[in-house]
Amino acid sequence: MANPPEMLREEVWEKSCNLWADDDYQRVCDKNVANRRKLKVNHTGGSKSLLSLYEESLEDDGNKIQFYKRSHMKRDLVTWVTLTCEKNYNQMIAAFAERDPSMKLVKIAEEVFYEVLGHARGMGNFVIPPPSTSARSSQIAHLNEQVQKWHGVLQGTI
Repeated sequence: MANPPEMLREEVWEKSCNLWADDDYQRVCDKNVANRRKLKVNHTGGSKSLLSLYEESLEDDGNKIQFYKRSHMKRDLVTWVTLTCEKNYNQMIAAFAERDPSMKLVKIAEEVFYEVLGHARGMGNFVIPPPSTSARSSQIAHLNEQVQKWHGVLQGTI
């Protein structure tokens, strides 16, 4: 527990150190490391999802194939994260070259992206389903509790 960061209070640092030393926590961490090693296609976006990264980079990348390249290469922009990433990109470029040049480039790139990667491994077109009745009910109950709590707090301060 030596050398806590200056920005953390001592009790927060101590709690963090205890968590990191916990055997159950270490097992979860080891399992996560093993699962990440099994991935055949990694991206360089850290904990952000590919969809979030894509939405942030729409202006910079221009199309999904260029986005794939940027998000699956190391920072040197020469080395691919994995050989599978490079293979996927090369398949996309080959399929892109075979398309009708009269189509919009962005549309061609999007078709090729989904053709090569598929929806499950790409960023898929998906619809978020509306919340179920039980989910809405529990959310309403939670919000009502919050209202009551803050109402009580405000009543005590006025």
